Amino acid sequence: MESRRLDEILQTHKIDPDLLRSDAFETFIRDRAARLLNLIESVMGKRISGRDSDEVFHEYGEALPSEEPALSNT
Repeated sequence: MESRRLDEILQTHKIDPDLLRSDAFETFIRDRAARLLNLIESVMGKRISGRDSDEVFHEYGEALPSEEPALSNT
């Protein structure tokens, strides 16, 4: 499978291909969690509270952004 096609498939699952391939696991996980929460918000039509809670800071080291970052175009 060509890299470009794999990237397209990953992006449909809200996965940033560059972060997946990088050696930055924590950054990848934070990005993935934020993207999934954004997807849930979009489907529900409601905001999800607690993205800046103590639990989120404990698990992810920072608040999870509520705006979806752009996916890379590799």
